[in-house]
Amino acid sequence: MNNKWICILIFFCASVDAQINTFSPALIVQHDSIQIVCLANYPAMSNSKIIKYKVDNNSKTQTVKSAEIKMIWYFRKDDKTLEKEYLPYISSFNTGKNRQKQFDPLWMDVLVRGLITLYLTEEISKGSRGQRKIVTHHYYCKRENEKFATKIAYVSDRNGFLVHRMEAGDYFSDAPDISEKIENKEDVYSAKDIIAIVEKYNAAMQSN
Repeated sequence: MNNKWICILIFFCASVDAQINTFSPALIVQHDSIQIVCLANYPAMSNSKIIKYKVDNNSKTQTVKSAEIKMIWYFRKDDKTLEKEYLPYISSFNTGKNRQKQFDPLWMDVLVRGLITLYLTEEISKGSRGQRKIVTHHYYCKRENEKFATKIAYVSDRNGFLVHRMEAGDYFSDAPDISEKIENKEDVYSAKDIIAIVEKYNAAMQSN
């Protein structure tokens, strides 16, 4: 990102309350390379088909189709950046003839960038009567040359118990040491360690 965009976005961060109308300082990058510096809504749902945005506080609300967007950077007051992509995916949890079923695109948070990029979506479901809501974190991996992200893990807190599962399959097979530890369910190689696993993979492959 060049200095021009950074300067404009710093101005937005200093002058716009992110909570007003749920619009936040953002940079939308489309697949045709058009970049829109704006105030944008977060996706209303993980499968939202459009993103609403305004050029500034005095502008009318406009929309852009999610399918036309390559990525969005949201710039927060705490100087942190949230990056989102809209991606179709397949799931390692599917078996048999449906193993390669393609699911519709979802808005995913980028957690780790590298040879393998790690993504996250969150699902909130209602617990049984009298119990609190359950939040499940779904994790996906994607190499740059892959058309789809692959869902390989989830982690959920259910009534105080951590439920987690990973079906990495052969996804890390080009790093046998890591793949074997995952398959053997060794300590710190389970679904709850997925961020560290992807970081270890990227570091190992870059050093080769």
